[in-house]
Amino acid sequence: MKRGFVNKEGFSLVEVMIGIMVLGVAIVTATSILVGLLKVNKMNLDVLKSYYLAQEGVEAVRNIRDTNWLNNLPFNGDDEAGLYPKFRVGSRYVINLKEEGWRFSSADSGVNARGVLPFDVFEIDELDLEASLVSGVGVEGTYYRYVEFLDACSNPDYEEYRGRDECDDLMLVRAVVSYPKGDKLERVVLETLLTNWKN
Repeated sequence: MKRGFVNKEGFSLVEVMIGIMVLGVAIVTATSILVGLLKVNKMNLDVLKSYYLAQEGVEAVRNIRDTNWLNNLPFNGDDEAGLYPKFRVGSRYVINLKEEGWRFSSADSGVNARGVLPFDVFEIDELDLEASLVSGVGVEGTYYRYVEFLDACSNPDYEEYRGRDECDDLMLVRAVVSYPKGDKLERVVLETLLTNWKN
């Protein structure tokens, strides 16, 4: 008896190779999409952290202004009698929350007011990255922050104040946060106009 070729159900080698190739392309595509999403997420996280640190810098200046008012000092500080240094137009300052942060004490505790101030403030001449390094609770990564004070009345964005008496009672505060991205520094800038509203 002659036996002929029996066709068995199954996959040929070509079909298996095509299936493996399609599966491989799908896995590579999914992996590259995932890696791209992780990179975009990291970039967004860096921008968001930088924005919050810039906002913290502006809020620190606002807090210092209010502290000066509460101590019957000029709103922009006073070098001799002030708790904080005087903020000068055209100058850059590093303002960081002290390591111990916010502390509370009663008025009759005999504590010198300078001892309970929550911020360290010092002026920098040039952009000194090491001096402007931000560290502390909740800060992961490398971020540099400084705050500069500009003349609001000579700024084109605030032209309505030019030549008015209010110029002495205005401070244009710009918080600049830089962070490394590759081999360059990215910047996030946040500006606000602070007024001497007690006058």
